[in-house]
Amino acid sequence: MAIRLDTAQERIDYADKHGEQAALEHFALRPETLLRYRMLLENHERGREMQEYQAIFDKCAPKRWTDYPRLYGDHLVLNDIHLPFIDMALLDKALQVADILGLKQLVILGDLIDFESVSKFDFGGDQYTLMDELYIARDYLKEMEKRFDRITFIRGNHDERVIKFLKRIKKMFEANTKDDEFAAYSAILGVNVSDTPWHQYKKFFESDKVVVSNYAKCEIEGKYIGLHPSSYSKNPPTVEKQFAYKYHRHIIGTHAHMSALGFDMSADYITIQLGGMVDKDLVFYKNMRETTHPDWLPAFGWIKDKKLGYYMDHPDLMQLFDYVAIGREQSTKGE
Repeated sequence: MAIRLDTAQERIDYADKHGEQAALEHFALRPETLLRYRMLLENHERGREMQEYQAIFDKCAPKRWTDYPRLYGDHLVLNDIHLPFIDMALLDKALQVADILGLKQLVILGDLIDFESVSKFDFGGDQYTLMDELYIARDYLKEMEKRFDRITFIRGNHDERVIKFLKRIKKMFEANTKDDEFAAYSAILGVNVSDTPWHQYKKFFESDKVVVSNYAKCEIEGKYIGLHPSSYSKNPPTVEKQFAYKYHRHIIGTHAHMSALGFDMSADYITIQLGGMVDKDLVFYKNMRETTHPDWLPAFGWIKDKKLGYYMDHPDLMQLFDYVAIGREQSTKGE
C-alpha cells in the first residue's frame, strides 16, 4: 500500500519531538515502518532539490552536442575545395559523375573556403580579401543550388579560421565601441552584430537548399561517417582506420589532401581518405614551402544505392569514369 507523504511527515515529526519509541507506541508502528517513513521524506527532499537544480540548468539551457547531420539518399561527396583555389577540371568530372548517376544531393566535408586572408600563418600570398573569399563561396553555392536539391557542408579547420577571426574582432568591438570593424563586417555580411561569429557565418550561407553544420562530421545512410578530423597522418588512411574502430562504420576521411583506400583490421569497414578538390598549383603556401609531407592527390566520392564510389585523380589510374568518358568520346567520333 502506498504511503501518503503527509502521513509520513506526521509520524516523523512526532518521533523527532517525543522520541522514536513513543512514536512506535502512539501509532502502533513497527520500527521498519518508521524507517520507511523517514526514507520516504529524505527521498522527497532530494527530489525537490534536484528539481531546483534542474530549473537552474534549464535557464541556461546547455546544449547536448549530439545532433550532427544524419543524411539519407544518394550524394555527391566533395571536400577540401579551398575556394577560390578549386581544381575546375576535377569539379567538371565530379559534376559529370553526378549527372550520370543522377545524384541530386551534395555534401561538402569541410574546408569549403581556404580563408587565406585571415590565416594566422603569414605566407605572403594575400591574393584575396576576406569579403572576396566569402562572396566567391556564396556564388559557388548558388551555382550548385541549380544542380542539387540539397547541399550540406560540415566544418573544417579552414572554416574555423574565419570564425576565430570574427571572434577576435568581436571582442575588440565589445571592449571598445570606437572599434567598429566587427560592426562593419556584420553590416557587409547582412547579419546581426549581436549574433555569435559562428551564427553569422552560418546565416551568410544558408538558404532553402543549403545547410551549414557546426560539426566536423556527418553520417550518411546510417553506415558511412564523413568527417574532417583535426588529426591526420602522412600515411593515409591510418587515421581513418582508427575512426573505423571508434565508430564501427565505413569512414570517409578528409583534411590530409592525400587520397588512399583501405580497410580496418577486420576488413569489415572501408576506410578512405579523399584528397579534395583543391588545385595545388594555385595555393601559395603549398608551393612556397618545402616539407616531407607526401604530395597532394585530389579525389572525390559519391554514395549511390548505399554503396561508396570514388574517383582519384591520378594519370595512371584507370577508373570507371575513364571508361565512360572514352565511350562517349568514341560515340562522338562515330557520329
